[in-house]
Amino acid sequence: MKHSCKKLPTAPSFTTDAEFENILGQMIDRYTILDTEANNLVRRQGRLWEMIGMDDKRLTVSEKQRERLTYVVIRDLIRNGPLEPLLSDEMLEDIHSVGLKHIHMDHKVFGMVTSNIQIP
Repeated sequence: MKHSCKKLPTAPSFTTDAEFENILGQMIDRYTILDTEANNLVRRQGRLWEMIGMDDKRLTVSEKQRERLTYVVIRDLIRNGPLEPLLSDEMLEDIHSVGLKHIHMDHKVFGMVTSNIQIP
């Protein structure tokens, strides 16, 4: 008995943050479509396309939304998440939090300050 199997999709591998960032950018490009492109394109949408599994499921976004999505995904998966701006401030001596609601910082110039950053 002969079996035929479809080749399973493989995820690209990466060894550096830059390679991972590139893969994430490609994924965002694959699963979103710019609103300027969507206006000039006939998309496969509707019940019939859904039933046969060939509908276009990409999200329509503006250029600014795609840039923001890319920034947030890369910031949260590769970098230091919402704390990234704080960690780049050379004047911060300490960052601490009790719970996840408020981030407190000891700043060389401003002393003890509370951030509006909340960890989701």
